[in-house]
Amino acid sequence: MTPAGPEQVGGSSPDEAARPADQAPALRGLLQARLGDREVRAAQALEQRGRWAEAADAYRRAIARDSAHADRHAGLARVLQQLERREEAAQAYRQALALDDRPAEWHFQLGAVLHGARRWDEAAAAYRDALVRDGGNAQWHSRLGDVLARQELWRQAAAAYREAVAGDGSRPAWHARLGHALVQKGAWQEAVDALETALQGEPGGQGGQGGQGRAGWWLDLGRAQEGLQQYDLARTAYTHALERDPDTTDLDRQLLAARTRYLPARRQVTAFLAAHLDEVRELAAADSVVEPGPPRVWVYWGQGWAAAPAIVRRCHEELVAAHAPGEVVALDDGLVPYWVTIPPQLRKRTAERPAAYADVLRLELLARYGGVWVDATCLVRGPLPQRLPELMPQGFFAFRYSEAHISNWLLASEPGGYVVTLLRAALATYWRHHRTLIHYFVFHHLFEALYLLDEGLRTRWDATPTLLSDAPHQLQHAQLEPYDPQRLAELLDASFVHKLTHKVPAGDVSPDSLLSAVVRGRRPG
Repeated sequence: MTPAGPEQVGGSSPDEAARPADQAPALRGLLQARLGDREVRAAQALEQRGRWAEAADAYRRAIARDSAHADRHAGLARVLQQLERREEAAQAYRQALALDDRPAEWHFQLGAVLHGARRWDEAAAAYRDALVRDGGNAQWHSRLGDVLARQELWRQAAAAYREAVAGDGSRPAWHARLGHALVQKGAWQEAVDALETALQGEPGGQGGQGGQGRAGWWLDLGRAQEGLQQYDLARTAYTHALERDPDTTDLDRQLLAARTRYLPARRQVTAFLAAHLDEVRELAAADSVVEPGPPRVWVYWGQGWAAAPAIVRRCHEELVAAHAPGEVVALDDGLVPYWVTIPPQLRKRTAERPAAYADVLRLELLARYGGVWVDATCLVRGPLPQRLPELMPQGFFAFRYSEAHISNWLLASEPGGYVVTLLRAALATYWRHHRTLIHYFVFHHLFEALYLLDEGLRTRWDATPTLLSDAPHQLQHAQLEPYDPQRLAELLDASFVHKLTHKVPAGDVSPDSLLSAVVRGRRPG
């Protein structure tokens, strides 16, 4: 008998001896897979019954058994969405997409989670990824528009809403959102078209009552029509908006009755001031730093006078020539701290807005020292302080367009005057509560709101002489006309001060224009 070799010990061949050890991992893997599938089925059943927390636990157990299945991570993400556990849901969707980034729905749902978490940039990126895979989904375009609108990316938002309404034009709200984005970017006629489509698509058409959401559509339509200078149509739209808004107040109706322009912004500013009027009055009463002295004329150009535009330099020369030495205080950013202290919060929040900063500065100076503020682009025809007695019997003066619609390029006040102190406090209160401008003309809207809300200011302003802003703007409107000495003389004689502008493109200026004659110091006759 041949002796048994080592390979035959135990009565089995080498292959037979190795088989149980080789099969063990495979069997364990198969068992884990079956257990994982059982957990998935359990999770899906719990999900269907709305038992979200238990479903999440079941999906987690399935993932623990085998984490290479993208649909398990997506299932976990779905139930975490239902539980409003947004960060965990976003992480689960990302894990699913790392394993399989093809399903457009997962990209969209990731966007929805990030949207709910107010992570606008990331949500927009996820929605775009979804649309790359399914560009025909109108709802997804609309959701992309929503997050872009949140970021005030109005051009991109409008493009997304256009895709939405192109895919499904039956939803009035999408047309309205498109209209809103177009209003924000100043595309007035397109905005009118979109908003009229939205209103016509509502039950009852434009004659229906709708709800508060509809009020916003009418406001946007009014803004677009105002942008087209269709003021009668804008007034009608604003009237519809106020009728449909349950929050409309008597103040809102007074604002519309006074004038049409800028109603949404004026309404917002007035509502803010009404809610903070006590704060404004307390601030006005608490600040009593007043330094009376001879009337001064304040003028400001932040960057310094040497580098100012030509028209600014010419206006400054005329201003200095018209007044006694030392009467004009010409400020730049380096000189301001020697005269007034701008509260740090106001300085910070207006730092990138020169016009808003100048609004703060003019009130700080007038409240403390009194005198006359004149913008650097104002051309004067004589000494300004001599006119103060006739202009400000109530301690304050401004040109006006209508009852309480003032200009602020020339303001006059007595030191610590009631009107200027209250207006200064209102502007400071606005910047305490806002980081941005509701509207470019917030200063003017605050004055109007104070006129409606404060009897003391209203009484003083009603007793102030009325000088309209039209005449001081005639030269600006005619500035590019050919030079004619008689025409220039008529324009200059129309007012003791003229509001010009430095925002004239160089290509529009001719050496033979009225503007060039003013810059060169050419006199009529």
